[in-house]
Amino acid sequence: MPKFTQIPEKSAGKAAPQSTIDDYKKYIEELEEGNLGQLEFEEGEDVTLAKKALQAAGSQLNMYLKVSKARGQENILRFKRITEEEHKEAQKTAETRAAKMRGKPRAKKKK
Repeated sequence: MPKFTQIPEKSAGKAAPQSTIDDYKKYIEELEEGNLGQLEFEEGEDVTLAKKALQAAGSQLNMYLKVSKARGQENILRFKRITEEEHKEAQKTAETRAAKMRGKPRAKKKK
């Protein structure tokens, strides 16, 4: 007989609370150009929801951010302010990767 366990649902589909977004706005505004910000979370804190909150805070401030988990560290988020051009390039790369996975032809490069 298989052993049954319940796994708590992660933050998939959940929106970050506005109070958390407002807190993260301060970190983004303090971040100097060219520097990398880092948030370290305690055990039990939802890093995925925090990532969503950080991205939402950047969006509300009309700033582009690159947000990722630190390599090999599940409880550390790193973020960097990027330009609109860098953001567009990252989107294009993500779209190309998704198209490859679906088996569709790649988008044409503009010259």
